[in-house]
Amino acid sequence: MADHPREPHPHQLIWETANLERNRAHWLFIDELGAQSDDAQSSMTDLNLMRDPDVPSGTIAPSFRLFSRPKRPGRVDLVRTGNTIQATTRGVAVFTLLLSPDTFDFSQPVKVVANGRTVFEGRVERNVKTLMKWAARDNDRTMLYSAELKIKLGR
Repeated sequence: MADHPREPHPHQLIWETANLERNRAHWLFIDELGAQSDDAQSSMTDLNLMRDPDVPSGTIAPSFRLFSRPKRPGRVDLVRTGNTIQATTRGVAVFTLLLSPDTFDFSQPVKVVANGRTVFEGRVERNVKTLMKWAARDNDRTMLYSAELKIKLGR
């Protein structure tokens, strides 16, 4: 465990779900599914396609689906650099970002770019109610969130 410590606020996340009961990955929530006009397509590989591990590398191996998908999933890929978040999305209409003072500088503006378009840029205020809500829910002193930022992708 000492060689692989847990990162409570990873700077990079990929989360895909078709079930909004399982819509959270660390500091990301997918709130609403739905195709958008600027959805990323070609840049997002299908993580459900697997290659047969017994076929030697360099050989063309058939792919297979790991899980069946009765509903179309939504996916968000995030990369955080300082106070800027780059989001690549497909099949997601609304997502929420939980912001921690351990990873964001609340004295500076936060910028969120989704599929190449700036969807939020501005200061985010700390909120004690938000901090208490997530501290009670997570019960983890390394995952303290003092702001929520809801991103609606529809134009």
